[in-house]
Amino acid sequence: MRAIVGSSFEKDGYLCSKLAPELILEARDFDQAQRVMRLIGAGYALTDMMLLDEDAVAVPDNPADYPAGSSSEMELALRKGSATEGNFRAARIAAAASKKLVYQNALAKYFHGFRLAGRHWMDTHPTHGEKISTTADPLVYTNYALAIIAYYSAIEELNAHVKASEKCPSKLADGSWNPLVLSDLQGRLTALGIPPKSTAIWLLRGTPTRIERKHKPPEGKAAVWARGMVRDREIPICDAINYAGLLRSRVSAHRTSKRTKSLTVAHVHSVQMLARDLLLRVLGDEHSMTPRLKGQQMS
Repeated sequence: MRAIVGSSFEKDGYLCSKLAPELILEARDFDQAQRVMRLIGAGYALTDMMLLDEDAVAVPDNPADYPAGSSSEMELALRKGSATEGNFRAARIAAAASKKLVYQNALAKYFHGFRLAGRHWMDTHPTHGEKISTTADPLVYTNYALAIIAYYSAIEELNAHVKASEKCPSKLADGSWNPLVLSDLQGRLTALGIPPKSTAIWLLRGTPTRIERKHKPPEGKAAVWARGMVRDREIPICDAINYAGLLRSRVSAHRTSKRTKSLTVAHVHSVQMLARDLLLRVLGDEHSMTPRLKGQQMS
């Protein structure tokens, strides 16, 4: 349904409404159009950090093209209206992702992580956001763990993860980077068009949790909004990727432990935004890698 984005009275006294442009998909059949719709929905979760309607469907221009037995579903979709703001940016992301299956896989994994425990950046605003703390609810901290697994897997699909082993660990005994591992990661980031000297924001809120006490977060520069129990910092992107991998492997991916129960929205959102920044940059979005400084203003 066309959405009205503004109305005004013309000189002749008639009320004129400005309609939002429609997003038109050209596809060989309904199934292909619906696949594109799902990819756009994943792109919308990436760009706008919100979910489109779960039952959003591609509506055929010609009623004769309705899939057999689904005309009532189509009619319901036609009666629903939704604003198109953000859909075109999401469509550009979907078009870029369609070029390579690995991009689609990465976007799909990000989308599923977002469905599990995604947050808009305003939800973690240092002043106006939600209170961040641990939870005793298994359905919540399990979602946090699964979301981190999905987000980090999206990073792996992009080949932007840390490649290390027992014989060639990411960090040396003194805690510094293994030069071979770091050089390899920096080279792959460069190949993706991501400056290896980029930074990421890591959220540290409240009293340090068991995870933070056991696995010290990377050092970095305090965010400009950091004060009191808001201890957010800007850290090198390679350190952020490495720490995200640690949260995946040692906290989230195996049997539930006390550290798993110590996961919070801050952990999840930090990995979410890291995966988001990497995906946006790889998919050529003009708003990618925007520093969340000066009050966490994000595009």
